[in-house]
Amino acid sequence: MLNSNLLKFYFGFIGLMTAGGAFTLKYATIQQLPIVIADDPQQIIALVDKILVAKKENPSADTTDWEQKIDSLVYKLYGLTKAEIAIVEGNV
Repeated sequence: MLNSNLLKFYFGFIGLMTAGGAFTLKYATIQQLPIVIADDPQQIIALVDKILVAKKENPSADTTDWEQKIDSLVYKLYGLTKAEIAIVEGNV
């Protein structure tokens, strides 16, 4: 969840940026993230496992398709509309 496009997008509004352009991960900020627990997280877990195996075998492996599937599942979990997804993905 934390690496999904949706939560990265949201963190951009609440996170504290360092002088170097990275976000500082503070407990109080992370606590503000709206984490939704999936009723059946197995699809997401399976995709994450595939990504981890692929990256372990080849750190430069292209896992974009699996990452996009995770993002789609997260969007569905949060009930986002197509318009909202377009905003998150920067397509507006």
